[in-house]
Amino acid sequence: MPGQAHDLRETDTLIRDLTAGHLLADRAFDADGLRNDLTDRGITPIIPPKSNRKFPAEVFTMGLLGNAALRRRVIQ
Repeated sequence: MPGQAHDLRETDTLIRDLTAGHLLADRAFDADGLRNDLTDRGITPIIPPKSNRKFPAEVFTMGLLGNAALRRRVIQ
């Protein structure tokens, strides 16, 4: 993949065989397709929504991130 291409293009290849309960990613990976794929596979996406989203997705953090300060950093 060229150096200037966005990582989201190859995400499906990278996580194809992923077996996990959660996937933690930054805002760059906030895409409905990725979220739906993960959810369909039983993987909880922990991806903060982009600031320009009209309908922000919910971010699961309770229980996984018990520390309130850490939880705020993940959401921001």
